Amino acid sequence: MADTFTTNLNLTKPEVGASTNTWGTKINLDLDTVDGIFSAAGNGTSVGLNVGSGKTLNVTGTADFTTDVNIKYPGSGNAKKLKFFDDNGYHISLSVYTDLSESSDFLLT
Repeated sequence: MADTFTTNLNLTKPEVGASTNTWGTKINLDLDTVDGIFSAAGNGTSVGLNVGSGKTLNVTGTADFTTDVNIKYPGSGNAKKLKFFDDNGYHISLSVYTDLSESSDFLLT
């Protein structure tokens, strides 16, 4: 049988018994591919991230965005809030109401 490949990153899965002299090279190339995704320079392969329900994503460094940031709030009510916290737990929040008329209203609370 021939080697097979992973679905998302196309990593080589050496065939047991058939890759006797080449499995180490294949795995090393796979590890280099995975390592390149997380390049510190930020120029690795694009990575999608899905943070599941009830989970928290903490960014301890700087988050730079070069395009729009979309924040969706699936809760009830018509106010959506973006909160900014300082080290003491104090925050300001930006509320946007979904039933806006032609003008946009933003409330800082």
